[in-house]
Amino acid sequence: MKAVNCIVSFLKMWLLPVAMTTGTILYLAFANIEALFPFKHFALRLVETLMPVSVFATLFFTFCKVNIRDMKPRPWHAATLILQTVLCLGCAFLIIKFLKPATFSELVAEGVLACLLSPTATAAAVVTGKLGGNTASISTYTLESNLLSALLVPLLCPLIHPMPGIHVVSAFSVILLRVSQLLVMPFVLAQFVKYVIPSLHRKLISLKNVAFYIWGFTLIMVTGMTMRVVFAHLDRLHLVAALVFGALGVCLFKFAAGKFIGGLKSREDRISAGQALGQKNTTFTIWMALTYLSPIAAVAPGSYVIWQNIINSWELWQEEKRNTHNDGKKIPKKKGIS
Repeated sequence: MKAVNCIVSFLKMWLLPVAMTTGTILYLAFANIEALFPFKHFALRLVETLMPVSVFATLFFTFCKVNIRDMKPRPWHAATLILQTVLCLGCAFLIIKFLKPATFSELVAEGVLACLLSPTATAAAVVTGKLGGNTASISTYTLESNLLSALLVPLLCPLIHPMPGIHVVSAFSVILLRVSQLLVMPFVLAQFVKYVIPSLHRKLISLKNVAFYIWGFTLIMVTGMTMRVVFAHLDRLHLVAALVFGALGVCLFKFAAGKFIGGLKSREDRISAGQALGQKNTTFTIWMALTYLSPIAAVAPGSYVIWQNIINSWELWQEEKRNTHNDGKKIPKKKGIS
């Protein structure tokens, strides 16, 4: 039992690098070990099937813990959602009107667009709480962000990558249905279970860290798929590097813009808005890029997850240092009071 607890503690601390390393090793194994070659096609189809299921499950278990009564929009919600919409529309317009398909600039722009389209990560509420932000506010924003992405993805992707033999309106409907199933239905199902089958709901919320471990499993798959794309484009390492640093630029801008917008109101909103706009559901975004954009564009959200976790780690370290400093201050006693 002690060994199991040690493993669980280790995974809680290092799940991100463990999952990404595991995904990379599994890809390299299937790509280079002859004994596994007969199973490559099956493994690929299995991952393509399980990725959206895992995204759905992660959101479902997270939304099971959300109380509708606590969900109240804040002024910064509208500002950040409008900013995200304007950036996505502007980037899509640039790609459609000025960039030639499959060129270096167009593919980098697709990677940037993928990062801009990404909804807020469910884990953002956890980091926000540790930094002193409003978790109820960011939980509300996560749902709003999912709704926005569920609309923008089917609106823009068919215009950039038309689906063969399908009119753009029909493509919009097809993608809207599929994306909504991943981003909106988990919330609907979670609330249905909560109010219609409360006994099942109690059992589900009693399961600790389920969404966290499903996310780790999903990250293994998306890392493997991203490595598959990277190794397929080793002759274009300059493009891969541009996508990686393009994601860094988007990540820094979104964290900074969110903090600026929220900071106009209060420190609490500054923290919440920064995490809401900066910390993204990259597992969904990688799946979306692989499915509806050029596969190489998935490198951008694949690296975004690293950049955002570096920023999160730095923020948490700064907050811990600040709290330690405040705790270390001694309040001087007033004279005459024993």
